[in-house]
Amino acid sequence: MKPPMPILPAGARELAYYLDAVGPSEIRHLCGVHRTTLSRWLDGTSTVPVSALNLLRIVSTGRLPSMGKEWQGWCFQGGDLFTPSNFPVSAGEILAMPYRRALIREQEKQIAHLRATVQKLTDDLARVDAASNDARQWPYVAREGDVKAAIQR
Repeated sequence: MKPPMPILPAGARELAYYLDAVGPSEIRHLCGVHRTTLSRWLDGTSTVPVSALNLLRIVSTGRLPSMGKEWQGWCFQGGDLFTPSNFPVSAGEILAMPYRRALIREQEKQIAHLRATVQKLTDDLARVDAASNDARQWPYVAREGDVKAAIQR
């Protein structure tokens, strides 16, 4: 009969999960530990630091520990932040957001000005159309006699 498997501390069990997800060499690199330290963590003879578990949790899931429900579906991969619809956003795009907002505000002002100009010109054109159909607005009103005289010439 086999001896019962030892019950590992919670940190070692979690570390064993990350061992499959991240890999032993990456864990050693990220945590800055020697392979014997990793072995002691895994067999439970040494306690896994909470900071190491937090780091491995971040790396394996791509989520920060304090990310609330509003960040559900967002994650970091390869230096980019990915939206829930899998759209990547780079650090440069995030840094440019205040400038883009300022640009959009300025363009909205220009659009409002152009709309006001178009409305004014439309109103002016409507007045001109109305005036062009009003014979009293013309400087010269043709009379019947003037038209006959012009035709006979």
